[in-house]
This record gives sequence, C-alpha cells and structure tokens, in this order.
Amino acid sequence: MLRLPSVRNRVAITFLVFVAVLLLYTGYGWYGPSLRRQKPLSAKLDKVPLRLLPLGDSITEGRFGQGNNGYRLNLRNQLLQSGYTVDFIGSLSDGEDNPDGEHEGHGGFHIKEIQAKILENGILNQHPNLILLHAGSNDLTWLFGWLPPQDPYEETPQRFESLLDTILCECPDAVLLMGQIVDNKEYNASQRIQGFNKKVEIIAEQRRASGFKVQAVDHFGVSGDLIQPDFIHPTDGGYEHMANQWFHAIQNLPADWIQPAREPGLDATENCKAKVPS
Repeated sequence: MLRLPSVRNRVAITFLVFVAVLLLYTGYGWYGPSLRRQKPLSAKLDKVPLRLLPLGDSITEGRFGQGNNGYRLNLRNQLLQSGYTVDFIGSLSDGEDNPDGEHEGHGGFHIKEIQAKILENGILNQHPNLILLHAGSNDLTWLFGWLPPQDPYEETPQRFESLLDTILCECPDAVLLMGQIVDNKEYNASQRIQGFNKKVEIIAEQRRASGFKVQAVDHFGVSGDLIQPDFIHPTDGGYEHMANQWFHAIQNLPADWIQPAREPGLDATENCKAKVPS
C-alpha cells in the first residue's frame, strides 16, 4: 500500500520547492549570483557626455586624410557606437560627411602659436571636459620640409609645458590626453621626436602627481608606410591608428576622471591670461 507523506512533510516539501524556485528566479544558487543576470560593467556605468576639444596643428585638422577628417570622424563614430554622447568643439570646422567637424587644429602652427591662438580666440572658455592634444611636429622638423625651425629643437618640451599651463589653468578639471606625436621621415627628425615623446610621458606623470587628470597617448606607431610622402602627415591608415589609440585611452580612463562639463563662460579667467613666450 502506497504511503502518502504526512501533513508536516508535505508542508516541508512545499517550502523547499518554493525556496528553490525563488533562488532560480532571482539568479542565485549554490554558486552565488547567476552571471547571466549581471550586466557588463560598461552597461552599469552612465557615460558622462563629452565636450571634446581636438587641439593641435594640421594633423589634428586631418590634412590630406580622406575628406579632411583625419582621426576625428573615426573617433566620433567609435564613441557614439560605445554609448557616449559627444560634442566636438573648436573655432574651425573641417571634414566631409562629418556632422560634428569642429576642431582646433591649426595647420603649420608651432606650439607657441597654438598657445597664442587659444588665448586669443577663447576656445578654452567653452570648458571642454576632454582635450586631445597633439602638438610639436612643426617644432621638431624643418618648416614645410625646407625652412629652418623657428625655435630651438631642444626647448620644445619647455614650450609644450607652457601650453599645458595655459590649458590647465582655464580647464583644471578637464581630462587632458597628450599625444606622443607621430613619426616624421625627415632626416634626423625621428630621433628628435622620440626624445620629445619620452619627455611627454615624464610631463604627464608630473602633472598627475600635481593632481591633474593628464595622460600620455602613444601615436609614434604612426610611422613608415603610415606616413604620407610629404614625410609629415599620416595616411588614412595612420589616422585610423590615431583614432584607435585615442579611443582606447578614453575607454581605459579611471572611472571618475571625466566629469560633466561646466557651463561655457564668456571670458577667460583673469589669472589664466598667461604671457605667451616671444
């Protein structure tokens, strides 16, 4: 004769079944939280909207790249596809089929000229929360390939630091990614550029130690066949490499570095109107 469980046992069995179903539903079991219910880290973090300033010379402009977009359109597309809201800013605009082509890339400019221009046009008053700086190519090579340099090669790091002073005075809370600049095929230029790029890494470490959110990004991989026949500007493949390097650096920033951009101002902070080196 089949013996049925007692009332007490039936209650216990019912309770155990209920607990098992509850654990399965909430994603817990013998091995802790169910991985299939956990969102990836990137999905958990709300990405802060980017007000992005591309700053530099003709390489920032995108000279001789497809559609004169340089790295900018490729980078923009990668950021959008990764869930960022991004607004490129600048006093200039270039790029075919680029709905957000603003930038601050001044062709042929040396570091001190870039510094003078951003003080003059007040672009830093827009308070970007992310700045991509690639500057120094014109300081370390013969101008247009045949004119002697305006300023001593060996003082390029000092001019670079003066530019940083201007940027970080007006935008102390911005993330500043400083490019270790692309290679150059001009005679002896590559050696000078490698020396400068080492200094950029040291400068970045020093600025971080002072509390600024500064990081070096290596673009020296743009060399060889990734440089145009003019010895200076990247090919389309070189610009793509730059976009990937910028994007990788942005993706791997400390989680709390990028903060919401401040409201744009009308005038520069008075004590930030630094004297431009002569």
